[in-house]
Amino acid sequence: MKKNQIFSILILLFLTPFFTNTLYAQKVKIKKKVVSVNKQPYCKTNCGGAFTQDCKIKNLDGETLISLVLHEYQTGEATNNVYEITFVGTKYTAQKDASFSFTKKLIREFYKYEVITDGQLNDAGIQKFVKEYSEDLKGKYAEREAKYLGKTVVRESSNNKKAVEHKLIDRKRSANILIFGEEIQQDFKTIGRYELENSMEGTIIQQNFSFYLPDGTLIATATMAEFSKTGSCKIVTTKDNEEHLVTIKAKDKMAKAKEMTSFLVKRIYL
Repeated sequence: MKKNQIFSILILLFLTPFFTNTLYAQKVKIKKKVVSVNKQPYCKTNCGGAFTQDCKIKNLDGETLISLVLHEYQTGEATNNVYEITFVGTKYTAQKDASFSFTKKLIREFYKYEVITDGQLNDAGIQKFVKEYSEDLKGKYAEREAKYLGKTVVRESSNNKKAVEHKLIDRKRSANILIFGEEIQQDFKTIGRYELENSMEGTIIQQNFSFYLPDGTLIATATMAEFSKTGSCKIVTTKDNEEHLVTIKAKDKMAKAKEMTSFLVKRIYL
């Protein structure tokens, strides 16, 4: 082998770790909710320490780009925590195991895949990220939890489960949610409405809420006992046919509707 060839190979071997570190070892810093990558402002986030329940990633102008929702599954002595990652305004979602320093690790990957470019979501970058994290962790852990608790669960194939796209009202999603009669407003815009019907389940009065977009599209139903001691409520979202068990602390009709609406808005269902 010629000396020039040997020299070229040595140079390549020397530079490979440098390029690898440049790609993966981005320095991420979060201060006062502003995220910087390699000392350059990249985005904003209210995602705090380990296992923050619900949080968002925004661009530097405060526009919500990505919503993160934490799901917990009791699969034994330990709990499995999964973040469901929704890319606002797109059809894409992903799931990722929660871990310590999760937010910084996630930002590094967003930077690596160019998920956010020029303060906006990059469709090509999102597709790369979603391809990397395509496993249905929620389904996997739900099965383990059911087995651990001695229950049975039917898991729908992710290939057959198609999400329905709903055209939501564009507004500042961090603004206060207001209820006027049956109308739901946020950022001085009507984002939807709700209806309430009562029914009898044996001797228990059931409250059945239905939530609609302004154009009349049903986006969710919620069912709970009118005088529930635990506040247990079942919310079913039509976009993905998911069932969510949540706790509603409010007592009167409008306050309950507002709490349910907040749940739906945070998860980009409304």
